[in-house]
Amino acid sequence: MEYQKLYFDCLREAEALLKSRGRFEELLDLSTRACSIYPYEEFYLGQIDCLMSMERFKEAMDVYEKATSFYFEELGLTPSEEMMERFHAMSDKVQFRAAVVTDIKDGLQEEKEKYGAYFCTYPGFTDCYHIVCRMLERNGQAAFLMLCTMVDREGQPLTDENKLEKYMEKLKQAIGSSLRRGDFYTRYGANQFLILLIGLHLEDSSVIQNRIDSRFLSFGLKARAAIEYKVQPAVEEDRPGEELSFRQAGSIWN
Repeated sequence: MEYQKLYFDCLREAEALLKSRGRFEELLDLSTRACSIYPYEEFYLGQIDCLMSMERFKEAMDVYEKATSFYFEELGLTPSEEMMERFHAMSDKVQFRAAVVTDIKDGLQEEKEKYGAYFCTYPGFTDCYHIVCRMLERNGQAAFLMLCTMVDREGQPLTDENKLEKYMEKLKQAIGSSLRRGDFYTRYGANQFLILLIGLHLEDSSVIQNRIDSRFLSFGLKARAAIEYKVQPAVEEDRPGEELSFRQAGSIWN
């Protein structure tokens, strides 16, 4: 621990020195090496800042995606405020060049044919949510947010790391294959997924729940746990939306 502290102190002193002299390539090497040993947000942010200072914005975005994926998958954490600030700064700087619209369209296509709901990162989900809410103002359709939480027999959030990641991966598959292509979802925490359901009525949420439960059961996992569902209308107002539905499944495994 003493050597680790000394290492961090030296890194921060070197960072201040190299940054003041504009030696970002060397600082990038230091941050990358540090991150490979200690995958802390501080070192991911250091890499992003160096790359942005050198106007290598696409590479900076790659580091951002690697960092957010790591924290979601390994720790169940959403991006911090600092990381989100970098994301928006990079989004403003990344530029593409295309001679014709068809080139742009080709670049926007998904890499391969996808079935079921669309899975995206939390920042991507946030942008999609804002767009959908604006569209709802015009077409009058309804949309609902559904929060799925893995819970134990007492109804408390499941925290057993040995079981949790395996269950969450299967729950991700169950959600993706149970919803329509026009729906989308994201991982919201270590034991949660957040779904946006578009063009449905409130009573349809129970149908969605049963479909997810059935798909999840088909994987044959054995444990005493359940998926808890909460549903709210997808509204963007100053006051919180009224919670219209709350349902906790019983133990869905034998």
